[in-house]
Amino acid sequence: MGPKLVSNEIRSEQRDAKAFFIGSEAEQLFAFYHQPVGTPRDLGFVLCPPHGQEAVQFHRSLRVLATLLSEQGHPTLRFDFRGCGDSAGDHDDWSLENWTTDVGLALDALKERSGVSSLGLVGLRLGGHVALKAAALRGDVHAIVAWDAVVDGHAYIDDALAQHENMLARAHVRPDMDPERRTRKELLGYAMPGSLLGDLGGIQMSDLQVAPARHALVVESFPEFPQDELVQRMQELGVNVIHERHANPHLWTWVEDFARVHIPRKILDAIRGWALRQQQ
Repeated sequence: MGPKLVSNEIRSEQRDAKAFFIGSEAEQLFAFYHQPVGTPRDLGFVLCPPHGQEAVQFHRSLRVLATLLSEQGHPTLRFDFRGCGDSAGDHDDWSLENWTTDVGLALDALKERSGVSSLGLVGLRLGGHVALKAAALRGDVHAIVAWDAVVDGHAYIDDALAQHENMLARAHVRPDMDPERRTRKELLGYAMPGSLLGDLGGIQMSDLQVAPARHALVVESFPEFPQDELVQRMQELGVNVIHERHANPHLWTWVEDFARVHIPRKILDAIRGWALRQQQ
């Protein structure tokens, strides 16, 4: 029943979602707009993906989540950050500043297409940090979901490096000695420009100085990276926060089967239920 249900959701997503591009011709972001089913609700959501291998692993989960939200009336938009997926740009465009701008463009596109007056964000891991940052800068986000958001940049990098070393220990590869690429680092099969590493290393809890939204759901599935400090910080800023723990540390761990995807249904249902309870 589980796989069949997911299959039905994917077919629904493919039928009802509209693909389009956001932004100027030179900086286009690829996006899908999931139209609300039935009576539209006045709260729409933009989904912010994680980065690198995590984005591959959770691509289908975001598709399913977008379907779940739209089926209960929430206009929903998912997109690729610049330089990622099918969006314009390359590795040199990777920066937290650029991606924060991208979230703003996606929110504006959602508002223009749906007509909602209340905006919501769902962000996973690095996408969670970017969503929090963008929401705090805008000041008009009503509800936000931070799913295992990156709140400590050094811990995030250290974990990725450890997983990368574990991957290389299992692989039959030789280091890339091309001098043109030796200034770049690589993590789990993805180039990692030094400028982005600098951005990531600077992520810390004190970055959050303004309430990102009126209501927030903090989802914690990776016990090694607790979200308690984020919850406390948002409470101090006056946010109505709910903290849910769904321990599943394997969700964010590199596995040799690079095509493996994750659909943590309990977490998706928790997000859907929380979204339904949000009121103006």
